[in-house]
Formats: sequence, structure tokens, C-alpha cells
Amino acid sequence: MHLQSMMRFWTTILFALLFAFPLIQGKTLKEWQQFAKDARKECAEQLELSDAEFNNFNSTLKEKNNLADFTAKQRCFMKCVTEKLTGESMNDMEKFMGRTKKLLDEIPFNISSTKKEKLSEIIIECQNLRGENDCDTIVLIQLCEKEKLQKFDFATDDKGDE
Repeated sequence: MHLQSMMRFWTTILFALLFAFPLIQGKTLKEWQQFAKDARKECAEQLELSDAEFNNFNSTLKEKNNLADFTAKQRCFMKCVTEKLTGESMNDMEKFMGRTKKLLDEIPFNISSTKKEKLSEIIIECQNLRGENDCDTIVLIQLCEKEKLQKFDFATDDKGDE
């Protein structure tokens, strides 16, 4: 996967989606990406996001760096997508966050074990952040992951272990 594409995937989907998902096991990366796209569309419909809000969400996510930059609807959209992808409710955060590391093995990214280890470290560093509600919490976690991912040099080794 091209470096920019991988970073875009991690910073727009994976921060919400750096959580394991048992039903996706054994699927290809393309199938995972389709599942994520479907989850996003379903959440957009549930939350009645306009087409513009839905279509601009990825660029919006990249541009925002603080919880206050997100509308309540955008925060809950991120929570909805994350819960759909993990197959877990945020009601049990330990279980919800516990699935995180599994995702790195379940989704067939062609990345090195060093990168997987670094991603796992980032998840652990951010997992205890909490907001006033679950919608705020997931945004805080994702913003933390985004910040740390941007500091990590993925370009040093963009091939998986052979």
C-alpha cells in the first residue's frame, strides 16, 4: 500500500478503527476497506449527516486537532463508526480497547513488525483518555493517536516482514 494511502487510512479510519473486529478475521484488506466504508455510510444515515458532511469528513478530520473543533454530530459519527468496526460498545472500555492490538494482526496490512509494535504503543499511550461522554472520548483518543502517528516515520520501512 502506498505510504500516503496507508497514512490516510490510519489517520482517518484507523484512529477510529484501531480497534480489533472479530467478524473481519480472514478478510482481505479490500474487504476490510469496504466494510469500513459501509459502516461509515450506515452511521451517516443513522445520524442524518448531510452528503456534504459525510463526503467532507476525511478532510475535516485531518484539519482538526482539538475536541472543540468537532460538532457533536461529528463526534458521535466517529463513535458510531468505531463501535460498528470493533463490534463492541464503548460501555466496557477495557474490552473495547482490549481489541485494539488484535486489529494489527487481523487486517492484512503489509507492514513490518516494528511498525505494528509502534502502532500498538501509540494505542496504549492514548487509551485512557476520557471525555464527558463516549462521543468525546473516542475523538480524544483518535486525536491523540493522530498526533503520535504524525510523529512516527512510516517511510523508513514501508515493506512488511518477509
